[in-house]
Amino acid sequence: NRGIGEQRVVRRVDLSNAGVGGESARTLDVVFLGRLTPLKGAGVLLDALVETSRALGRRVTATIAGEGPLRGALRAKADAFRQAGTVAADVPGWIDAARRDATLARASLLALPSRWPEP
Repeated sequence: NRGIGEQRVVRRVDLSNAGVGGESARTLDVVFLGRLTPLKGAGVLLDALVETSRALGRRVTATIAGEGPLRGALRAKADAFRQAGTVAADVPGWIDAARRDATLARASLLALPSRWPEP
């Protein structure tokens, strides 16, 4: 048996109370750390965050950190979302350990949207 057992996979998370007091209670700050390839799902995540922002009625920010062949396309998508006022996403490329730790410390949610087909 390979992968994570079905009972451990969370398919839906209630984010209505994400954050703690003040502005953070209104902003959902999502972080993705990984290789920027189709199988890692960062593009799917960005699209889902637009819907998430609308559904929650709150601002969503995202940091999509990593390197890979989709970095340019993800940056362009993030720029378009920012200009449209839907999701404020940053695609900084690879980040060092200090920045990673600071990014994770302020995050509301670490997303792992892998599209890897399980055997």
